[in-house]
Amino acid sequence: MYKIVEAVYKNGNLVLGDKLESGKEGQKYRVIIMDNDKEARQKHFFEFLSKHSFRLPADYRFNRDELYER
Repeated sequence: MYKIVEAVYKNGNLVLGDKLESGKEGQKYRVIIMDNDKEARQKHFFEFLSKHSFRLPADYRFNRDELYER
């Protein structure tokens, strides 16, 4: 089962935004913590972008017909 639930960290505990089904009581789960900080995500994105981008020649022209030639 995969379910994405937002949680808030309060007094050393994660408080889930939604309740799970009652049949899930006592089961263990793996939790992935993702920072919801917009600035951190932007920084990570631009680092990724600069690492994987390249410059095209000034005279480069995209040719859609050539791309879809059969």
